[in-house]
Amino acid sequence: MWIKLLLNTPTDRRNASQAEQDLQKSTRNVPPEGFKSLPPGKDAVEVISDYLRGLYKHVLARLTQSYGKEYVDITPIEFVLTVPAIWTDKARSLTKEAATRAGFGSRPKDKIGMVSEPEAAAIYTIKSTFDTSKGTIQKLQV
Repeated sequence: MWIKLLLNTPTDRRNASQAEQDLQKSTRNVPPEGFKSLPPGKDAVEVISDYLRGLYKHVLARLTQSYGKEYVDITPIEFVLTVPAIWTDKARSLTKEAATRAGFGSRPKDKIGMVSEPEAAAIYTIKSTFDTSKGTIQKLQV
């Protein structure tokens, strides 16, 4: 839980107390005690990569189930990962590294994109508003 926050370490930011304040402001839940503990011998990138590897395998399995292996094998996929807006370039780079280790972007022509969480929310809102409006216009034309 909250392990991805370790990619943006306090040394990457102004200082440890500021990072803790930002964490408290950015969430309504208080982190459980020991939320920064990692399995022995693993760093945050490895733990996140393990999680993303399972997610990647699941996505490909579902796509294959829905569209067939042949179609999925020849179709390029662009995976878009979201990151907190306040993250440093280093934290964004570590996120992409974890995704790459997990297999994202490993097939020919597949890509990995990155977008901030507020930007992703804005894009979703605009798209859903457009889709809703489009449906209304089509109903009026009938």
